[in-house]
Amino acid sequence: MTDALVDSKGVCTSAEQADRLRDDMWTVLCMGDVHLENYGVMEAADGSSIWGLNDFDEAAFAPFSWDVKRGATSVVVAAREGGFSAEEAARLARRFADGYAGALRESKRRRRARCPMFTSSRGPRSIRKVIGKVARTDAGAWLTDQASVDSAGMRFVCTDEVRPVDGRSADFQRAIDDYGARLTDAEGNSPSKTEVLDVATKSGSGLGATGLWRYWTLVNVRWPTRTAKVVLELKQERPSVVAPYAGAGPLTFRSEDAPVAFAENAQLPAANPYYGHTTVDGQSHLVRRRGPHKAAVKLRKLKKY
Repeated sequence: MTDALVDSKGVCTSAEQADRLRDDMWTVLCMGDVHLENYGVMEAADGSSIWGLNDFDEAAFAPFSWDVKRGATSVVVAAREGGFSAEEAARLARRFADGYAGALRESKRRRRARCPMFTSSRGPRSIRKVIGKVARTDAGAWLTDQASVDSAGMRFVCTDEVRPVDGRSADFQRAIDDYGARLTDAEGNSPSKTEVLDVATKSGSGLGATGLWRYWTLVNVRWPTRTAKVVLELKQERPSVVAPYAGAGPLTFRSEDAPVAFAENAQLPAANPYYGHTTVDGQSHLVRRRGPHKAAVKLRKLKKY
């Protein structure tokens, strides 16, 4: 399934298709990589769990129809791979496009730019069940599984995918300080200190991460009224593969990670406040919180959705 979606990504952004991709539709801040596996559960700013698009690596200003076409294509690919007939796949793709149009009509009716997010009490029953299951996960127990305390302090537990790195704390402290200077919570408060406790490399994140560095940092964040130990992932970014075909947008960004963070904060304003960006070893990195309150669509269970 993943191979099919990766192939779809290549086809939809190939140079040979560039002229066919361009159209006269309105330019908006597109996600750029709409497909079913990029929908899922994530943590909201208030600690609750919400459902929506959760990967903005290819975000760019482009015709809105690109997201609709790519999303519908992903529905067809996933449906056919999952055993649906061609007629059923086409019907599902139509429902996806109708859902997009319906959300626009709802926004117009409510006179606001965004529709309410799916939550454990709002949305289709199948999605509410997934959100409810994720929300019951113990965040404290998850952190205990990731890190342990020894004479040197709190450190990551070494696994096949998470490997602690010695001697880099000072480098990552500078990166996290830069990131923390732009960080605010739902009430607009900024942390007084972001202390790096440990650093590790992270692997096993899928084909989309091939050749790109990922790090996990264990950080003690001091807010005005509380202190939180969080795992922040620093994910190396590169230019969106969509942007060259879309032309110049209304905003100019100084680094590859900035449009990703901007898109996430613009399209998911209620999402976790730890989303941001920084620079490590001269490379742009997206920063986001890792935790147990996250789940993606399982395509093998597509018929349940």
